[in-house]
Amino acid sequence: MNKETDIMKKKYKIAAIALIVIISAAAAISFIYKEEKISVYEVGEKSVLKETVRETGIIKSGRSASLSPSFDGTASVYVELGDRVKKGQLIAEVDPENIENAISQINAQISSLSGQKNATGISNPQGREIEVQKILVENTKRSLDKAVSDLEKAESLLAAGGISESELEVIRSSTKDIESELRIQENNLAAMENNSYAMNSYFNGQIQSLQSQKATLLSKRAKAQMLSPFDGIITSLNISDGGFVSPQMPVADISSADNKTVFSEIAANVAAELGEGDSVEIIYETKNSEKTFQGKITRISDFAVTSISSLGLEEQKMTVETFFEGIEDIPVGYSLDINFVTIEKKDVFSIPKMCIFEKDGEDHIFKVEDGRIKTQKVRTGIETATMTEIIEGVEEGDAVVAEPDNEKLRDGTRVTY
Repeated sequence: MNKETDIMKKKYKIAAIALIVIISAAAAISFIYKEEKISVYEVGEKSVLKETVRETGIIKSGRSASLSPSFDGTASVYVELGDRVKKGQLIAEVDPENIENAISQINAQISSLSGQKNATGISNPQGREIEVQKILVENTKRSLDKAVSDLEKAESLLAAGGISESELEVIRSSTKDIESELRIQENNLAAMENNSYAMNSYFNGQIQSLQSQKATLLSKRAKAQMLSPFDGIITSLNISDGGFVSPQMPVADISSADNKTVFSEIAANVAAELGEGDSVEIIYETKNSEKTFQGKITRISDFAVTSISSLGLEEQKMTVETFFEGIEDIPVGYSLDINFVTIEKKDVFSIPKMCIFEKDGEDHIFKVEDGRIKTQKVRTGIETATMTEIIEGVEEGDAVVAEPDNEKLRDGTRVTY
């Protein structure tokens, strides 16, 4: 009985082992022949890899001018918005009545001050009173000279016994009195001259100031007419005929019909990738059509300007100017779309950035060869937002796995796409 039981146990054990072998073999066969469904990117021929940034540009004239009056007044306007004008053409004219009234008032003030100056008798700084005082000073000087001479003679006579000491003292006292009188008269003369010059300077200063104001008004009156500085187009007109104008209010803006340029305000970090002479693509849209022009950057501003975006964020902007053949047919003020090329390299292989993964600190891809996965190390170059240049590791026509993060993929995995 025991012998039969042992035989049965051995048979069951052998059967179990055989089953495990069969299941393992089936699993292995299933793994070997199972195909994973994948997406691939087929490497094309070498081409240009570039990245563009689209911005808006406004056509502006290379020359523009704002015409403003030099004084307040009522204006006559002789043009309309959009008119083409010639250099020297009369655009508007300010009625000079107000400025002529101001000139008349200044003339009256100058006349009044001149009259006051003449009435004081100091039209000439060397006036009559000063001349009289000078005569007194000269006469006193002569008297003093004579007194000094008499004193010297009296001192000689005293030594010879011709006069007494008391008589000499009288002569000395008289000489000192004359000296004192001369100092007083000289001080009076200096005061009179200083006062005369001060009054004369005051009146002259007031008159000169008014004459300067008058000259300014005369210059402004000569500019009552506002003339076009060059051939151009009236791009803005801020008043109507008979309206009131002031120097702070431009009457009209004129832009020349030639030398047009497209002005764009773009982010400073984008402008840093651009250079004068770089190519751009310009899109001109009308109601019924769209035209594309090839142009070039002609100028990039030297500094950035801080502005606030529509989202309330602070951003740095720089002005970029571009030109293209055909701009002469598009009106000033028209808005265009411009594609600026920030990255460009010719004759390269490129694949989507998502195809690349890192392994052992180096870039790799999964290629599909004969229906199976093969890991391939690659050397990369420049990048755009979505594509990467492959310098080494791919050839035209290679099928590259688009989503290499699939955990089921490894060397030798059978795949289909």
